[in-house]
Amino acid sequence: MARTSLEEILLSRSHSDERTKDLLATRYSVSGDQKPFLVLTPTKGNNKLSGKALVAPEAAGKEHKNNEKIYKSKKSQLTNARTALSDYILESKNCQKIVKSKLRSKQFNSVDELPSSLIANVPKYENFLELHRIWKLYITDLIYGSNASVSTRADRPSRAQELATATKLTTADFHGSLLKVTSSHNPTLIGLKGIVIWESKSSFVIVCESSGSNIGGLRILNKKGTRFSTTVYQGESDTTGYSYEILGSRLIYRTADRSNRKFKSRSIEDL
Repeated sequence: MARTSLEEILLSRSHSDERTKDLLATRYSVSGDQKPFLVLTPTKGNNKLSGKALVAPEAAGKEHKNNEKIYKSKKSQLTNARTALSDYILESKNCQKIVKSKLRSKQFNSVDELPSSLIANVPKYENFLELHRIWKLYITDLIYGSNASVSTRADRPSRAQELATATKLTTADFHGSLLKVTSSHNPTLIGLKGIVIWESKSSFVIVCESSGSNIGGLRILNKKGTRFSTTVYQGESDTTGYSYEILGSRLIYRTADRSNRKFKSRSIEDL
């Protein structure tokens, strides 16, 4: 008994036996009524839809251009901000050099004797005290929570509390913090203290207080090979706080990258 193909079974359900054989015989024929290819003919279609189809690419192009303009404007704003910061630091450092040369020439004995026009572009420590006050509120809320109070604080935090605080400090934003250099490859930096006004991946930019022949102003501190100390207070009424030492070599990351980073215990050169 001859084996019936699947095509023949399906065709036999809707055609006679003769028609089924006919269709099977001519299914691959180019000259028959069954074509092995699909013939498409152009049509006019709906005018309204064709009009919309013509407008759509133009609208998409305009939207793309608008998005590109927004991206370029944001990029230019970021570039302008970085350029402005770089210019501000450079201008301040140049002004500080001029003031230092005046003090070395013995024309003036102290910073107080200098004319105001000469030190106008030197950043003043007092102008950033409000920034430091805001940072103290931020770090207190980060470590102790918004309901922190001195009365509920223990005399000395436990080892677990110190480790938890250290973990939070590694992810904290140090803009506005008061840092003091406790150890450095550069011995002239030891003891230097100031408020952080900018933190980059590899350095802190701080503003120092002026006193006597020390003009203060901006100082750039490399993180690598430097140890810093900072004090964390629990509430505005807390006057003592706890001091924590920060290893600069462990913080060679941008603030945004460091906030989500998990630090692992490993040996480093500062230890």
